Amino acid sequence: MKAKAVLGFTCGMLIAAAPPPSAPAIAPVTEVAGENGLLFVYRDYAEPIIWAPAVKVDGRKIVGIGNGKYTAVSVTPGLHIVTLKWPIFASQSGSQIGVRVEKGKTYFLEVTGVSRYIAPYVIESESGFILVEPKVGMASIQQCCTFQPPK
Repeated sequence: MKAKAVLGFTCGMLIAAAPPPSAPAIAPVTEVAGENGLLFVYRDYAEPIIWAPAVKVDGRKIVGIGNGKYTAVSVTPGLHIVTLKWPIFASQSGSQIGVRVEKGKTYFLEVTGVSRYIAPYVIESESGFILVEPKVGMASIQQCCTFQPPK
């Protein structure tokens, strides 16, 4: 059932009408498609698990993404900078990636993170994005995640 819902959601977004000329460069997928590309961001499992890092596209926060969640936004063609910012208490570094979006294409970014502690020191702390193939990204989302609407 979950797979059918994700597939139906994706198909519906791909056939939606193009935005009016005054539409913002970034908008929830349910509002904009057509001339744009689709950007999915998902977090299967990334440490530290109790924090939801902010995901921003071109400086605009689209979601605070928790483990087992995904979101999707429609973005205009061109280069977009996607940023990951953890709360300061997470002791986790942020990250950013550039995604060059083409009209009608779908992109998947997986949020990653590792935190290993041995008191009182942080042994390993790293996070980031992985740009994955659409088939792999969709399969991962279907197995791990529930939809979290973008802001």
